[in-house]
Amino acid sequence: MKYKIGQVLYVLLNREMSICPVQVVEEITKRSINGENVSYIVKIGKNKETIPLSEIGGQPFESIEDLRNTLIDRITKTIDVIVSTTLEKANSLYKNIETAPSKESNVNQEIAKDNDEDAILTLPDGTTAKVKMPI
Repeated sequence: MKYKIGQVLYVLLNREMSICPVQVVEEITKRSINGENVSYIVKIGKNKETIPLSEIGGQPFESIEDLRNTLIDRITKTIDVIVSTTLEKANSLYKNIETAPSKESNVNQEIAKDNDEDAILTLPDGTTAKVKMPI
C-alpha cells in the first residue's frame, strides 16, 4: 500500500484483539539491484514513539470503516463455522434433528392488505402494526 505523510492508519494488532491508531511520519524508499522497497515510520501514542510500520505486528487499514467491515466479516465466518460444526455434531449424535429457522426466514413478515394505503404487519413474535404503504 502507498500511504501519505500525516495520514492516520488503524492497525489491527495480531497478538491481541485491539486496534492501534498510528500516524505516518516518514516514508523511506530504498532502491537496489533487486528493485524498490518502500517502508513507513509511524508515530504511536501519547509519547510519540516512532517505529517502522512493519514491526507493529498487525494489519493496517486506511479507514475505520474498512477495519470495521473486516472485523464483522471475520466474526461472521467464525460464528458460521461454530454453528455448522455444532449442527454436524448434533446430526451425528441424535436422530430427527429439527433445525431452528434462520433469522432471515424468522423475519418472514405477513402483510395483510387492509386497503390501498394501509397494511397490517405481523412480526414473528406476534406483534402487529398498521403501516402506511405507498400506492
